[in-house]
Amino acid sequence: MKKLAFCFILLHFVLQSIALGEVLAARPNSASNTALSDYDLLHYDFRLNVETGSRFIQGYIKIKAKSLKQNLDAFEFQLHDNYTVDSIVYAGWKMPIVNIGSHRKAVFLSPVVQKSDIFELTIYYRGAAPLSSNDWGNGVVQKKESKYNAEVFYTLSVPYHAYEWFPCKQVLGDLIDSVKMTIVTQKENNVISNGLMINHNDLPDGKHAVTWKSNYPINYYLISFNVGKYIPYHLDVSLPGKTDGKMPVLNYLYNQASLTKQKPVLDKIGDFLVNYSGLYGLYPFHREKFGTVVVPLSGGMEHQTIVNLSTDYDKYLAAHEMAHQWWGDNVIINSYHDVWLSEGWATYSEYITAEKLFPAEAKGLMDKFHANALTQSAGQTYIVDTSNFSTIYNYNNVYMKGAAIIHTLRAEIDDDALFFNVLGKFQQTYAHKNVGVAEFKAFIESETGKNLDLFFSQWYYGYGYPKFAINWANSNDKLVIRSVQTTSSAKTPLFKTNVEFLVKRMNFPDTVIRIYQFANEQTFLLSGLKDVTSIVLDPRNIILNKLVSNKMDPTLSTEEDRQLDENAVSIFPNPASDILQIRTSIDGSWKVELFTEAGAQILRQNVTVREISIPLHVPVKGAVAVKITDSRGRTWSRMVMINR
Repeated sequence: MKKLAFCFILLHFVLQSIALGEVLAARPNSASNTALSDYDLLHYDFRLNVETGSRFIQGYIKIKAKSLKQNLDAFEFQLHDNYTVDSIVYAGWKMPIVNIGSHRKAVFLSPVVQKSDIFELTIYYRGAAPLSSNDWGNGVVQKKESKYNAEVFYTLSVPYHAYEWFPCKQVLGDLIDSVKMTIVTQKENNVISNGLMINHNDLPDGKHAVTWKSNYPINYYLISFNVGKYIPYHLDVSLPGKTDGKMPVLNYLYNQASLTKQKPVLDKIGDFLVNYSGLYGLYPFHREKFGTVVVPLSGGMEHQTIVNLSTDYDKYLAAHEMAHQWWGDNVIINSYHDVWLSEGWATYSEYITAEKLFPAEAKGLMDKFHANALTQSAGQTYIVDTSNFSTIYNYNNVYMKGAAIIHTLRAEIDDDALFFNVLGKFQQTYAHKNVGVAEFKAFIESETGKNLDLFFSQWYYGYGYPKFAINWANSNDKLVIRSVQTTSSAKTPLFKTNVEFLVKRMNFPDTVIRIYQFANEQTFLLSGLKDVTSIVLDPRNIILNKLVSNKMDPTLSTEEDRQLDENAVSIFPNPASDILQIRTSIDGSWKVELFTEAGAQILRQNVTVREISIPLHVPVKGAVAVKITDSRGRTWSRMVMINR
């Protein structure tokens, strides 16, 4: 009788599973349209058997999750078809497994789960991890490092390769609250993973089981482990703001030769952590650790609390991957469209490291960022195509241009104390949360009072960069600069931006002046500058740009000294409130335009008299750019403050 009842139950499960498979397989293969969105992951508990000489993985993962749906009757997950799922245990039963598409599987849940209830299941699986020709296209890398004769096995899930080594949900918005990782391997192998080591058991078959656990929320692609005959090099670091003692910094090298090579950089890691903690806020995972592991990889990977670094990495790669612990791991992107919030900021953090610890190298680093970004005439930092690795992680557009425009944003705020204070608040506000550039922009605006619409529309969402042809002349104490701006991409025909010039003079100190260019062609007249010998465009690399030409033009000097006198236009009062007066000595017709600080035009008027009054009915407050153009195309620009 018991056997007959079991057969009926099994038949019921099979029939339900067939029906479930038909329903789920009909859904489009995206997280928003599958059962992946029906639950919230809470905890992963791995126990996996791996060895360095093989790509084979065998073991299980226990998953704890919360239902986001009433009467949840299916649990869908992603796992590469290379793997065999031996069984899935739920509520004490081995449940039938349903293949619902390429690398998509599901299991029928009986009893069903009610909304907000927590449930658990265990997936037992085995198989050889798939292999592609590029390490960045593999969820598992099993490789021999020839220089140090080291065999290693490590995971590399970014951006969509976690399913190549464990049953998962590759959805950026679902953070796993905690992860426990147990790896069983030969005793001579060291095992390194996220968080802290909590257990180490010797087994009777010449193997051992090593367990690590992290209690911080983590994204699917940041979960990792490394296996190899690594040797440790551990440090303890005192961090500003950490009151419960020093934090461990755990480093793992191939062997003694590898340690000797990397020790000068490793001994600087504490300084990097202290610097970032002072600028961005206390290291986000200070209750666990920061760690590094060398791997045979081009570049590095920011696995949470334990970063992978290429075999003979330099200090800036270490600084980059460390910075990700704030930018990408603590504050987590909600879409690969906005990977700039991770990679752009980690790259700019290299510059911040140089500024503080290696100041003589800072300019060269920013020069490198600009030189690489300038190779992309239509480069856009915002990612449109998020379908594959190469488009998401575009080196020149996301890393190089991404870092360059952060430097521009810093200059736009023009107050370093405020800039870094706001970044620290941002890290604290969005700690262990998903965020996009829209939220980042709104946060910076609210904290600084700046309108950043123009900045993001042209630098982040825009294409390419401005190009400048500069003519200048100096007569008596007047400096005339004629700036003609073209752009590298027709999609962004003008960058309205502050432009700095370094003015070099004979027998006088160098002077830096800043002008605001809001038209493709503008002429600027500056007084009090004698004996100018040369001018340098953008000496601090504030804006990504290409200099087409820069020459002294005596014709411009003669013409402008006679006809473009600063007294030709008078604008008052300044500051103004209700009325703005403009008085000129211009013969014939001329045009007046008013622009907000963000570059939006708020007035355009043709004029045929020499003096006018403009009622300030427009709802604007703060700096306003006034541009006057005569019939010959000559321009005068002034900044006026509007107080209300």
